[in-house]
Amino acid sequence: MLIKNKIFEIFNNKLINDYTHGIFPTINHSKLIKLINSLKPFDLGHDLIRVGPYGDGGYLIPDVLKKIKTCFSPGVGNIHGFENDLLEKDIKVFMADGTVEKPILFNKNYEFIKKNLGTHEDDVTTTLNSWMENKQAQDDVLLQMDIEGSEYEVVNSLNELNLKKFRVMIIEFHYFEQVLTKMGYKIIESVMKKILKYFDVAHIHPNNSSGSYKINKVVVPSALEITFLNKELSLKKDRINKLPHKLDTKNIGHEDDIFLDKTWI
Repeated sequence: MLIKNKIFEIFNNKLINDYTHGIFPTINHSKLIKLINSLKPFDLGHDLIRVGPYGDGGYLIPDVLKKIKTCFSPGVGNIHGFENDLLEKDIKVFMADGTVEKPILFNKNYEFIKKNLGTHEDDVTTTLNSWMENKQAQDDVLLQMDIEGSEYEVVNSLNELNLKKFRVMIIEFHYFEQVLTKMGYKIIESVMKKILKYFDVAHIHPNNSSGSYKINKVVVPSALEITFLNKELSLKKDRINKLPHKLDTKNIGHEDDIFLDKTWI
């Protein structure tokens, strides 16, 4: 896993302290609802399939893998079930993580660099832009990113040409409760707005490893997994009427699950 975004870590500590002492965030509630409305998932005309294990490291994505040739997977950690499933479907996988050694997978159609993803280049860090360009990424790419809070700055620094190359993106957004703070809302809204220009939301799933907040009956998870589908592949855009999906499972089996309220549907 990558080093946590220090700005969000500071905000997170403050928010926990305020919440514990009954001091609720100052963000306008209507702004929270507006952002949640933009993240409501749609039936985009493709069945959802589960890639990876049941539990942590598995994700629901639209069944468009026949259109995917390569996957970029920053934030490897010690769970590789998602990457293994893609390799079995003859999808080449590029992996990056500066905090672990090279994973050992049975299928050798993958490459690994021991670097973290960030906004600059040095001996231990690379950018998503340069990584994609070095690998000559085309318009047949999937992104699966779990980088412990650095996702905001990485998406913010990604140029639109490379952003549009992804057919599917699965991003785990950490510190999502920072949407309840003024600066956190500004950062998160900006990132989502950039993504939603080219992508529709196919699925959302709260990760139960980090807990959640409840503000005016609205559940706000601390970690939220979102699956995006490039709008070019959306066949329709119908609201769903139920969460969680039947293929969803808890990330951490022994922890209480987090259920999103009807505001999210």
